[in-house]
Amino acid sequence: MTVLVLVLGALVAAVGAVLYVVFVPASVGRAVDGFLVAHDLADDPDTRRAVARYVGRTRDFARRGMALGLLGAVVLGVAWYQQVTVGFGVSPIGDLVTMGLGGWFVGLLLSVRYWRTPAGDGPRVAPLTPRDVDRYRSPTLARSMAAVAALSGALGVAAVLSGDPDERAGVVVLALLTVAAMTWAARTQGRIARRPQPFVTVDLLAADDAMRVTSAEIVGLAAIGIGLVVVGWQAAFVAQGLAADQAPTWTWFLPAVPLVAGLVVAGRGRRRIHPRARRMRSPVAV
Repeated sequence: MTVLVLVLGALVAAVGAVLYVVFVPASVGRAVDGFLVAHDLADDPDTRRAVARYVGRTRDFARRGMALGLLGAVVLGVAWYQQVTVGFGVSPIGDLVTMGLGGWFVGLLLSVRYWRTPAGDGPRVAPLTPRDVDRYRSPTLARSMAAVAALSGALGVAAVLSGDPDERAGVVVLALLTVAAMTWAARTQGRIARRPQPFVTVDLLAADDAMRVTSAEIVGLAAIGIGLVVVGWQAAFVAQGLAADQAPTWTWFLPAVPLVAGLVVAGRGRRRIHPRARRMRSPVAV
């Protein structure tokens, strides 16, 4: 009876959190100030309005995706495994960290589909300069995304060749999901770069470029973060498939390494959404 009460309480709390996140928009005042300062943008009404719309949309989609992911972890974890984990456990489906981070990642991807191009007063013309994704995505970020996909795919291939039959399917499915997530993220970054940019106002043009760079970075870092968490699950399944006399004791700590790394990378991506405004020093009289 006590367990049933706790489960029902967790479900009610999760549903309440989701409803709050969906219907109560996040406050973006300080985030807008931080974005303007971090990217050295003009603090005029048109630029502030465009940045506020961008930051609010991105944060709301990310929050809603994370809330739905957490709710899914609670519901599916209780229904299928009679438990909810934080970190590694029986399955990533019932894990709050994995599902919450995965929902956050999906929310960020969906926010790009609803990009509203900021508009100012006066005529607008589209520049003829072609925009490539590498203009907004650094080579290091692109290589890191490819490396995580390759690492997850390699673990999947290794599981097919020599894995334990009970754990093989899970490792392979996670590898396919990681490659699909990285591909989706890369395509989304391409969409960010190719979206029309019909502005002649210098301030709005700078703001639009800053938003594109930020979105490309957030999507890439979120993809790397969830990819590393999935790699951690794959490593955990591989470790579980090894016989105790064949695996050294220290190998059981390996799954925690990509998990922590993934959370750190995802945290860096989160800071891009609402950067802290740098303190401006008062001018010194001479």
